[in-house]
Amino acid sequence: MKKVLSTIVLLSLLLVFVAPILVNAQTAAEPANSCTIRHTIKIKEFTCKKDSVIYFETDPNQAICCVLDPIYTAMDYVFTITMVLAVLFVIVGAFLLMTAAGDPEKMGTGRNWIVWALVGIAIAVISKVIPIIVQAVMGM
Repeated sequence: MKKVLSTIVLLSLLLVFVAPILVNAQTAAEPANSCTIRHTIKIKEFTCKKDSVIYFETDPNQAICCVLDPIYTAMDYVFTITMVLAVLFVIVGAFLLMTAAGDPEKMGTGRNWIVWALVGIAIAVISKVIPIIVQAVMGM
């Protein structure tokens, strides 16, 4: 009975996630001729302002903002998720240290959780620097 129920749940989840893709596959997608910028991006010659629309035909030089904007957005998500996980790791590590009652193994485990939280914070900070590195590599 468990296998049947889990199979039904998995198939229904698959259907929920795949059905929109199948529906969108039925229509022909038109090539994009513009993009909306979610971040203010400063490049040497110009600035792409937040919530502005870049049209590729009229602003070919500013089209690079359409490439950089998803990178900024992805790194914002990475930063947020990593910081939330780091805070949770610190809380768990502190709890383990407080409840160790002198047990060296539990204290070591608590310290490891906190060390991994610090690694997560370092990754979050690096994720904020990645768009700047991409701009430097692209010569902007």
